[in-house]
Amino acid sequence: MTSKTYEGNNEEEEAEMKSLLVREYAGLSDVIDIVSLPDPGERFQVEALLGEGTYGEVHSALDRQTGRKVAVKIVDEVADNVEELEEEFRVLSAHWLHPNIPRFVGMFFRRSAALGTDRKDDQVWIAIRMWLCE
Repeated sequence: MTSKTYEGNNEEEEAEMKSLLVREYAGLSDVIDIVSLPDPGERFQVEALLGEGTYGEVHSALDRQTGRKVAVKIVDEVADNVEELEEEFRVLSAHWLHPNIPRFVGMFFRRSAALGTDRKDDQVWIAIRMWLCE
């Protein structure tokens, strides 16, 4: 199968990409509808790498929508990390007002621009408020 770059300016290409993603991610999670997550787009200005974990990198970022500093965990190979994403979503969404857990900003899905390829370049971004210590 050959791949082509998704330009995002054509309704037919958009429908083809959505259909491909639904087939790829259907049934992977009963907790998160990955394909329906919003795209982070230009919302975050990703800054410094803060650390690397077992399934992603964490960066400091500026949330352009709110003007606040956030930490963004960028998880690659979404299908291989669904259980970890579900657990993190459960904890952050259930305890987002707890004083010892950072405020959950949201979960986002950045799809790769290539049609007809594997989905290894798709990413889920998990954003939480940054705690700044003096």
